[in-house]
Amino acid sequence: METLSRGRTAVKASSVARALRFLEQPSKGREHATSPGLHDRRPKSSKENRIDSLIAACPNAKDIEWLNHKSFKAITWLPTNPLEGISEELESRRAKGLKTNELHIIAHGSNGSIKLGNTLLTKEYLEHSAHLLQAWGLQSIYLWSCEAGKNTELVATLGELTSADVYTSRSAINRECPIISSDKEKIISLEELIGEAQLQNWNSSLNTYVNGLQVELFSGINFDGLIQRQQEETIYFVDSYITNIGGDHETWSTRSYGQIQAYTTGINTWETRSDDRVRIWINGEAAQNWSTDHSSNFADNGFGWGDVVANNLVAGQWYDIKIEFAENTQVSRLKLAHKSDRSFVDELRFNTKAPIFQSAATSTDGTKVVLTYDEALSYEEASDWVDAPHTGTSSTIAPTSSFALTADGTANAVTAVAVSGATVELTLTNTITSDQTVLVSYTDPNLGSSLNNNDVNAIQGIQGNDAASLTNEAVTNNSNVIANGVTIAQTGTTDGADLLTTEAGSSTTFTVVLDAEPTDTVTVSITG
Repeated sequence: METLSRGRTAVKASSVARALRFLEQPSKGREHATSPGLHDRRPKSSKENRIDSLIAACPNAKDIEWLNHKSFKAITWLPTNPLEGISEELESRRAKGLKTNELHIIAHGSNGSIKLGNTLLTKEYLEHSAHLLQAWGLQSIYLWSCEAGKNTELVATLGELTSADVYTSRSAINRECPIISSDKEKIISLEELIGEAQLQNWNSSLNTYVNGLQVELFSGINFDGLIQRQQEETIYFVDSYITNIGGDHETWSTRSYGQIQAYTTGINTWETRSDDRVRIWINGEAAQNWSTDHSSNFADNGFGWGDVVANNLVAGQWYDIKIEFAENTQVSRLKLAHKSDRSFVDELRFNTKAPIFQSAATSTDGTKVVLTYDEALSYEEASDWVDAPHTGTSSTIAPTSSFALTADGTANAVTAVAVSGATVELTLTNTITSDQTVLVSYTDPNLGSSLNNNDVNAIQGIQGNDAASLTNEAVTNNSNVIANGVTIAQTGTTDGADLLTTEAGSSTTFTVVLDAEPTDTVTVSITG
């Protein structure tokens, strides 16, 4: 395996050549591959794909443009058990007399981690679902997910429980690297699934990472108004970066974030040439802080060059990086460069994975509903050049109008939204009682291509990726508020005094229990 300078991983050409020769000519003493599409390299017809293969697609893989090809039938998973979804589809096909020998699972992945809808595939999860997997009756399972083959434990468990050949790749899957293979040395190319034309026109990958950093462009020097968000493969800003879209070149700012690859173990040093202000964090630590106005045109400050220093890194590993830059009148410039030759740093990547909804539940007092996601949603950003990082306003400000909640079919308006960590807390107009069925919906705002359909007025991950909309998701009702009955609570500090009764619904009876023999008449008063 060879690691490319831009952080991609490729299968060695010699390995692919050997595997392709295996397809063309059986090895001596070994049976020829019998799985459909392996021994016969002609593309399948649409009819054959529908009958022999089930295409199961992760709904978060929005950039897979060939997924809607007319010959495919894709499963769109709701936030439930995806293996149950596959089982139900296989059973439905068998009931219709359709033979299914192959399962193609299409999902974004990275470093052996595969998520199907809301579910992370693990060895334990597969073992828990063994009764489903053992009934699949498949010959081959193809995991079209980047670097899935690195999770050898998961692949082995899937093969054991299904008795199927499992095909994976230890590298990225894209147009240049379309091959996946099994432990029996069989391989298949993505071309056999989608056709040569679809493959050659595909410009992305099944990895959640893209080259470069995510760059947010703001008007004003204090990140005042978000103008656009886009990926940049290298960091090089001059006046035209904002004037090309009609902005004011005198006062503007950017915030760039993603990951940078360490080139050595220990201290790593890069450089920037900046004019007027720049500060950088790598792996959560300050790597450069030149937050006062300065020029790049004079020798007394090194023509604007300054070191970017990160400690305790490991060669080849990726680390979070955030770059804040501002232009405060006159000439603007920012370049991120290698220290050795001042060439552009292009060992940069950005994770496009969106937060995935996990669950929703009411609070025990019935006044709130809490949504939980699989990653952090909010963090504090500096709002100007005086603040330290993580001291400004929240990076996620989802409005109440984006949410809709019903209790037993009746709308219960959301009055406040609070984002903290991986949760979104919704405050409700009416208290949820313990017997109600609660559903929640969320609408992700679509703000157009200049923001890549992402905006801070949404549920977002910490790298600015919007979470998907939700429609009538079931909410676990943890409310202990009884719909019918009388609740008695003590409001004062004296035992047995200042009791408050709250009646909800129809009348009922209750019993007062005394903890000692009374010496006088006991009176219980109910008011309200």
